[in-house]
Amino acid sequence: MWVPVQEIEFLGVLLNACSGHISIPVRRILKAQEAVKSLFTSSSDHNRVQVASCVGQINSMSVVIVNVLQIMTKYLSAYIVNAWSWESYIKLSPQSVEQLSFWNDKILKILMIKNFLLSLKSILKLCIQMPVLLVLQGI
Repeated sequence: MWVPVQEIEFLGVLLNACSGHISIPVRRILKAQEAVKSLFTSSSDHNRVQVASCVGQINSMSVVIVNVLQIMTKYLSAYIVNAWSWESYIKLSPQSVEQLSFWNDKILKILMIKNFLLSLKSILKLCIQMPVLLVLQGI
């Protein structure tokens, strides 16, 4: 029996047709978390490319975290735009460090929990539906 795909990754976002949920793959969350931690823990100046990569990874999750995203990357984005060249180094302001702290402490962890709860909900839904499908098929 052919069963169509119920969950697919498209443009870096997991689309679940059964539950109607959109989520971020765990590997992307972990990658963004590592980028934030590398900027947050280092006390030296940062390369513009590093900061742009970190902000880009956060911005790519805009499908799930729309409202907070622009507000909490404002200072980091301004540093990227105002740097002289891609090779230039940036000294992060206290506001930028505060934004990195926010991403490090709150949002990325919330995304991980949200993804876990969505996958748990999908598993529970499948466990409930499976016996019904087996009965309908006469197994």
